[in-house]
Formats: sequence, structure tokens, C-alpha cells
Amino acid sequence: MILINSNDGKSPFIKATTEADFEEERRLYYVAVTRARKSVDIFTCQKKDGKDVLPSPYLTEMGLIPGKINTQKKIIPIIR
Repeated sequence: MILINSNDGKSPFIKATTEADFEEERRLYYVAVTRARKSVDIFTCQKKDGKDVLPSPYLTEMGLIPGKINTQKKIIPIIR
């Protein structure tokens, strides 16, 4: 399984606006990661069009990258 462009704004999709939308996106991402038969390769980018971009918050929620939750309950990945 290969997941490309696993960045905030793409996963979850930027047009997801309601909590139900985010839950559905989260569920689909989780299924993609956990149903892989052998391995999962997840790709993110650090910059797009010259602007910094963050990895998908789902990667932090699943414990795949370190992160913290800010006061607005949005996960901020910690990239080193």
C-alpha cells in the first residue's frame, strides 16, 4: 500500500468542514493504513509551491509521528 501526499489539507481533505466529514476521512485513512497486506509506505512533502506544509494530523493520531495538540484541539506534528 502506498499513500501519497499525506499532508494536512489533503488528508483530511481541505473541504471537510463538519465533524462528520472529519470522522469519515479519519476512518478511511485508518482503513487504508491497517488493511495493507504487507506494508504501508506513507509519503508527505515539506513544501508545496514554496510554502511549508504539515503532515496529516492522522499520522500523529496513529502514533506514527510525534506531535502535540494545541488549545484548539488541532494536532500539530513535530518534525525533526
